[in-house]
Amino acid sequence: GDTAVRFGAALDLRYSTVLADVGGGDAVCLALAWRAAGPMPAGCSAFVHLADATGKPWAQVDGSPVNGLRPFETLAEGETLADPRGLLITSEVPEGEYRLLVGVYNRVDGQRLTTPQGTDCVQIGEVRLHGR
Repeated sequence: GDTAVRFGAALDLRYSTVLADVGGGDAVCLALAWRAAGPMPAGCSAFVHLADATGKPWAQVDGSPVNGLRPFETLAEGETLADPRGLLITSEVPEGEYRLLVGVYNRVDGQRLTTPQGTDCVQIGEVRLHGR
């Protein structure tokens, strides 16, 4: 089932947990959706990180929803927007266990929006990267 988490005052991320087993050069497909529970902050982008146990990102994709076509500030209150994203994992990434982290940040000052739990990103899944 879907899980929802709030970023900032009014932006809800809905996602299905991803458990992927991939090789280098593969892409992980993420089915994200955003819902505007109130007025949207301007100038925000979302990121997806493939992070190791220390939090270091080895692969990432970021930008406005729908490949930049639907900035968060264009969401009407109550609107839900599907935002599928593909995260390419290059062959340079070492094999091992990784976490998929999603967060939202202000492009102007780099400040991340926080969740009610006080975190600045949420883990939406795990990826096991194996050798060729």
